Amino acid sequence: MPLYFSKTKPMPNWCSTSYVVTGDKKEVRDLYEKMKSLEEREKPLVENDFGVTWLGNLVTLLGRSWKEVYCRGEWSGLIVDIEDNELRFYTMTAWSELQQLRHFLQEKYPSLTFYFRSEEPGMCIFQTNDAGGIYFPERYKVEHWDEEDEYCTDLEEVFDVVSDITGTTVRTVEEMNKAVDTYNDTHEREPIFIYEFETVKD
Repeated sequence: MPLYFSKTKPMPNWCSTSYVVTGDKKEVRDLYEKMKSLEEREKPLVENDFGVTWLGNLVTLLGRSWKEVYCRGEWSGLIVDIEDNELRFYTMTAWSELQQLRHFLQEKYPSLTFYFRSEEPGMCIFQTNDAGGIYFPERYKVEHWDEEDEYCTDLEEVFDVVSDITGTTVRTVEEMNKAVDTYNDTHEREPIFIYEFETVKD
């Protein structure tokens, strides 16, 4: 849920999600190699509007019909670190993080744990399942349309970021909301939005 609500909000309906996958080395490598093989195809495994990195291609390659697993979206940024035994990638999907797809992958690879952080500002959905903050310790996001987004681990960091942007020292949520409100009233083209990541269970 957002800590601060403004009169105007960005309205995308696509959710961006960052994943870190860990577990048995063989399973980490197998998933990576399957995703990589799909990326390297000249044509998609299944005809679609997203291309070779459509998530439905992965579902199909793993032996399930894409019609049975909701997979509207695609992945990018695929990298694997064999030494640290970590697979990382991003997805852009419709409306939310694709929990059904993640559960399907976990069924196929029982040893793997999928940590994620997802962001869908249009519906104010900001979530992570990384309760311990192992890979995604940040719990807040400050979005300023004129600057790079800031991810913060606690409210003290949020207060510092807001103070720097607005030029007003804030040390409480009430002071922060007042400072952001005043700033946004005079900076309609570069407003500030502040969101809190909800910790969810699988």
